Amino acid sequence: GAPLARLSAVAADAAAEALLRTPSQLAVLGAAGVVDAGGRGLVVILDALVEVICGVPPAREAFLAPAGEGAATGAEHVCGPAHLVHEVAGQDYEVMYLVAESDEARIADLRGRLCSLGDSVVIVGDGSDEMPTWSVHVHCSDAGAAVEAGLEAGRLHSVRITCFVLDAARADVPDPATPRAVLSVVEGPGAAELFEQEGARVLRSDGAVTPEQLLAAIRGTGRREVVVLPNGALPAQDLIAVGARARADARDVVFLPSSSMVQALAALAVHDAERLAVDDAFAMSEAAAATRWGSLRVAEERALTYVGTCEPGDGLGLVGHEVVVIERDVVAAGCRLVDLVLGAGGELVTVLLGAQASEGLGERVADYITSRHPGVEVMVYRGGQSRDLLQFGVE
Repeated sequence: GAPLARLSAVAADAAAEALLRTPSQLAVLGAAGVVDAGGRGLVVILDALVEVICGVPPAREAFLAPAGEGAATGAEHVCGPAHLVHEVAGQDYEVMYLVAESDEARIADLRGRLCSLGDSVVIVGDGSDEMPTWSVHVHCSDAGAAVEAGLEAGRLHSVRITCFVLDAARADVPDPATPRAVLSVVEGPGAAELFEQEGARVLRSDGAVTPEQLLAAIRGTGRREVVVLPNGALPAQDLIAVGARARADARDVVFLPSSSMVQALAALAVHDAERLAVDDAFAMSEAAAATRWGSLRVAEERALTYVGTCEPGDGLGLVGHEVVVIERDVVAAGCRLVDLVLGAGGELVTVLLGAQASEGLGERVADYITSRHPGVEVMVYRGGQSRDLLQFGVE
């Protein structure tokens, strides 16, 4: 026969060549960009045997090349979608069990049935002549059928079923120990910067925000607990649907009743991540609800409002979503609106300047507040929102 050294080297080389072919033989390995783990282990063992016999380990450059020089590490796939395995292979379950009280013919039938049910079929006997036991492994989409096939082949025990779908979902669940995230929908670059400075995650709504975008932003926080400040960007029915889909990912999502960015700023001011989520959400909701808010706009067309007919170019003062002031002069409309909202009292007025508002407009309104309502503090920021010249909240 051939020398042991030559036999071991030939066996190790053949195993290495077969290992490199495994990504093309099993779709899930090719999709993940990796070789078969069991085959890699066999190559390691055979290479160790060659080193013991010959004194020199075989060179395996395909396995040792740095990742930057083209080695297939699969890392980019590991970081990809958690559902990659079952989505590509179509097999959602891994079924393993031991079969006793059987024979080679029945095991051969079992192998055929399992091959028709799925892939990655491995059946190995323990080599016993008296009471042999076979270890069975298969990836399939019908775990029950795989178990039934084993029951017909002999006596089953040590049954183990793993669901790739559930494992992938659990792997995507954020760590409960991570801090709570606050996500706010905002319009304008200045507002986005302001909210980020206050510690919130931001979803820009310079265009229309879709439920899918909001859901992606919630998932993108990487946190299990997420408090969302929608700020009027989506209707209630869309928020409910987004919340249901987010909670299906094992996230605790709470939508606060904020209809404007100034209400959201008031809510952020009392946010405390150290509190229980329900307590924090209550405090933030209370702060948002207690903030009276209004906005100043320029009429774009002739329209009938609650307080009369407006003409293009008129200044419109809104409390909430209702027009309550119409003036030909925009500054006069802003001042009248301030008087209406501050008529019920207030200590702090937060003003967000829109993209089309001049600095002079903000200064004139702020001066009017300080002169007509002594003791009221005024904070003016450049929000950059497109529709409102001014948006202000009273606390």
